[in-house]
Parts: sequence; C-alpha cells; structure tokens
Amino acid sequence: MLISNKLTNGSIEQRFERLKECEACKTIIPRDSQFCPSCGVNLLDISVCEYCGHKNKVDATVCENCNGLIK
Repeated sequence: MLISNKLTNGSIEQRFERLKECEACKTIIPRDSQFCPSCGVNLLDISVCEYCGHKNKVDATVCENCNGLIK
C-alpha cells in the first residue's frame, strides 16, 4: 500500500532526485529549499572546502570532512 502510493506519485528514482541532504543537520529536504525546515540553516550560506570540495556551515573554520582550513 505504501509502495503503491510512492509509485503513483512518481518513481522512487524521480522522487530521490528532488531531494538533498541538509549540510548542517543531515535531514533529507527538498532540493530547491533555501532554508532547512528542520534546523533553520540558510542553505545558500555555505563554505566549500578548497581542498576536498565538502560543503561546510558558513561559520566553519575547519572542514568537517578533511580538517582543512577554510578561508
């Protein structure tokens, strides 16, 4: 029943493409969100690590992925 509801609203792959993970709290949210509905972080204010490309919180000074310094 739940599976049939998902399939009638579009394939699982199509629904997954419309989602992304919040960089701050890791909640699955719609891809076009500007703010995370769970933690409230502004998703447009992120710092990308120049060493590994990881997206960090805007106020981060060290990359969460590689521990590289963020300028």
